[in-house]
Amino acid sequence: MSSCLFESFARMIDDLPAQAVCKAVRLECQMLADDLACHRPDPVDEVFSIESFDSFLQTVKERRRVSGTYFLPAGHFDFYKKTVERMIAACQLPSDAMKYFDETFIAADQHSDEGKHSLRLTTQILPH
Repeated sequence: MSSCLFESFARMIDDLPAQAVCKAVRLECQMLADDLACHRPDPVDEVFSIESFDSFLQTVKERRRVSGTYFLPAGHFDFYKKTVERMIAACQLPSDAMKYFDETFIAADQHSDEGKHSLRLTTQILPH
């Protein structure tokens, strides 16, 4: 079940043109960091989810690839997948971004490790 944090985040991203998504996700992560610094509690799984998506967007846009597997709530996974597809269609992400999305994210309810996250973050340059 998603909390208000993810639901409002998803509505905001859906309402934006694809060209504005990366910047908006980055700004959301900055606000979440500010919340943490001011001791305002946010659901940890949702913060992790949003920050993981931000990391994915930034590295793929820069032609790098995030290594690691991230288990996300199914609703988050579906939303991010739809957003990546929209960004590819608008030429805001490289055409192979969906391949890397599928290698990076897994809907948590598809696996017995539900709710567990791999925090191994490494990047590598993608071939041009």
